Amino acid sequence: MARELYSFLDIPYSEEVDKFVYSHTHASNSSRKKYYSTFRKETFNPDSWKTLLPLPKIREIESKCEDVLKTLGYDVFNPEQN
Repeated sequence: MARELYSFLDIPYSEEVDKFVYSHTHASNSSRKKYYSTFRKETFNPDSWKTLLPLPKIREIESKCEDVLKTLGYDVFNPEQN
């Protein structure tokens, strides 16, 4: 995926980029201790919040981030579609 993105943007894909991407997608437990870390296991599901957070909490976050979400073109979460 990263190679495709770099190619689309016409940016050279180097060995350093490859190592960076690999290290952030194949992290050990010690690298992932903080919830805000950018290191993830390769099995990480970025959509897991959709089943972990209760709908009232999702709506609260959406209401507080409404301006940013609209500016970036995000739709509100619809549990019947996801």
